[in-house]
Amino acid sequence: MPILLAGLVMLALAAGPPADTVLTGGRIYTVNPAQPWAQAVAIRDGRLVYVGDDAGAAAWIGPRTKRHVLAGKLVLP
Repeated sequence: MPILLAGLVMLALAAGPPADTVLTGGRIYTVNPAQPWAQAVAIRDGRLVYVGDDAGAAAWIGPRTKRHVLAGKLVLP
């Protein structure tokens, strides 16, 4: 249990302040050749602060974060 708790604390610290908006469960085209597709993004102050999978996006969700579950919908830049 202490290892799990330490891992969660480290994940929360790595994310920084919560995002304003988090989109999850989508097909997000990134226009980045190294990572052309993502499942989730986090946005803070009008800038992308996270691009990746739903599990990683969870670290960016705070009490005031607006959450949008995309249910597989496509997001384009």
